[in-house]
Amino acid sequence: MGLWQVGFFVLPRESAGSRFALDEEGSFDDSPYWLEQKVLPGFFDPIAAFLPVEKSWSEKICLYGSHDSNRVEVSHDNGIVESVSFRIDITSQYETVLAELIEFCILNGLVVLDEKLSALPLNFEVIKFVIENSQQVKGYRALAGKM
Repeated sequence: MGLWQVGFFVLPRESAGSRFALDEEGSFDDSPYWLEQKVLPGFFDPIAAFLPVEKSWSEKICLYGSHDSNRVEVSHDNGIVESVSFRIDITSQYETVLAELIEFCILNGLVVLDEKLSALPLNFEVIKFVIENSQQVKGYRALAGKM
């Protein structure tokens, strides 16, 4: 992930209320939440209306948006979704993309987690606050101030 990107996880509504934790390697495995629901990758096709489909480095990843900018990544295996995440590019005019993603999540009953695995309210101002107060924004501003 680029220094200019803030990452989020997306989970099915059935995961709401769960306790989320990093594994022994410091990663978050969201596949148990997705595999239980048996969601098809095409479920996320409406995202292409505001983040165009791009070619991914893997056949098992549907990439909406740009790898180096705003993007949604849907990982799948055997036609079933295993993981969903999105990244917001803090150097872009990301507000419209963020609003569209929040609306998609609301309409489809999805849960958004921040990088600390806290479930966030599906509210534009709350998520924008998380982005603007992220370590990435602080680091990027500090780096930009040194140039």
